[in-house]
Amino acid sequence: MRTRKQKHDGETITLAIIMLLALAWLLTHDGCAHPIGNTIALAVYVASGVLLALPWAIEKLEPYLTESEDQQ
Repeated sequence: MRTRKQKHDGETITLAIIMLLALAWLLTHDGCAHPIGNTIALAVYVASGVLLALPWAIEKLEPYLTESEDQQ
């Protein structure tokens, strides 16, 4: 499991750059002229956003995802 100190490692920065490049593609290219490229860029944008948000979501939802002895 990652610690808070490793929050801005190379993987996170790479995902953020990929996400920004996909967003730049979506904002600068017409959907009618490049429908396949825009579909791929949208898929990459959503996937990288989910991967960037996943550690935060797991950290926030961890108390609800684990069973404690009180619940049994």
